[in-house]
Amino acid sequence: MKRSFISLLLCVISLHVFCQNPPSTNGIEWEVGRTQPLSGGKPVPKSPEQIPETPEATLEGNVLTFISSHDNYTLTLIDEDSEVVYQTVVPSTVSVVILPATLTGNYELQLDYGGNYYFYCDIEL
Repeated sequence: MKRSFISLLLCVISLHVFCQNPPSTNGIEWEVGRTQPLSGGKPVPKSPEQIPETPEATLEGNVLTFISSHDNYTLTLIDEDSEVVYQTVVPSTVSVVILPATLTGNYELQLDYGGNYYFYCDIEL
């Protein structure tokens, strides 16, 4: 009985949070990649590195807008042939990035903050 009540309470809390913060229709769903393999010849740290908070961002056309505060990033666009076609530094003070209008097609967008992890997603321009 106690377990059922807790499950019901969690569902109500989750629904309440969802209603207060509905997902953006153009919101980006980031995945996390590792810049170096776990066994890259370096000693394994005693405590794992904390992954920074996932940035909240939207993409409309070629305009990338950061909704939340973010770290300094190196933004990279990689085409379907795994070639880097665009790269720029995005300081933490910048909330809007305009990607080149000359780029069209499918790309992997990467945000690297300089640690052992990076954020990435597939986009279409």
